[in-house]
Amino acid sequence: MSIEKKTAEDKLAEYSGHLEDLVSERTSMLVAQNEIANSLSRSLDLEMILNLALDKVLSVLSMDVGLLFLLNKDHAGVSLGSYRGLLSPSDLEVCIQEGCPYEKVSLEAIKQRSVVFTPTDKNLSGFTHIQQEKIKALISLPLISKDRIVGALTLGSKSPANLDQTNLELLTAICHQIGLAIENANLYHEVELWAEELSTLHQASLKLGSTLDPEQIYNEIATQSAKLAGCQMACVLYWNGTEDGLKILSSVGLKPEKAALICEEPDLYELCLLYTSPS
Repeated sequence: MSIEKKTAEDKLAEYSGHLEDLVSERTSMLVAQNEIANSLSRSLDLEMILNLALDKVLSVLSMDVGLLFLLNKDHAGVSLGSYRGLLSPSDLEVCIQEGCPYEKVSLEAIKQRSVVFTPTDKNLSGFTHIQQEKIKALISLPLISKDRIVGALTLGSKSPANLDQTNLELLTAICHQIGLAIENANLYHEVELWAEELSTLHQASLKLGSTLDPEQIYNEIATQSAKLAGCQMACVLYWNGTEDGLKILSSVGLKPEKAALICEEPDLYELCLLYTSPS
């Protein structure tokens, strides 16, 4: 009985130690997630969010290189949002332009909507661009907010080993946090733009209603139209319906001699016909 009791006690002690390790591991994961969540909640500025998130992820997971790519609005490719590594800005730009592994693995993670692990060696396309960083392995995960992909997080390690299941779960949770933060920052930026546009429309309405002078009205229309459209140039045209009946009433951002040439553009006459013809 004493031998059986000793065996049972040893197994219980072993299991208790295993449970303690699990609790400690999970606690560390929760602490890391809370740290990142607190960092991301400090700002709605997208650039600051990306930089904070990347710094925290590299620190928590002890990775050597990190990149955050954002999915373009037209979903045609990605744009680099933040980078931490050894490449100079010019080297990084050349690397991305010529198709570096960082961008490729990010696009693959977005396409698959799952984690992608890639060992790096001389056979990897674009390897020469990242050789100086001595990266042995790349891992990339999509950034998802409300089932919508907004980008990808790609990390590089000087160790060839893949992440264990615990760290992979942590990284997946972190990516969801980053994805939601990016979505919130984008929504906030859109609201700011809408507010700015409404303010511009209101100001334009006040100015247009404060005068009956045609020249001032035309100037105000051109000025406010350029602001609303985000253009550097705008002009107000009068057209009497004939091919040579175009006349500039007001313009902004155009020299007088350049503005005069606009009326001579044949494409502009065709455009006038298009928008004034009965549908």
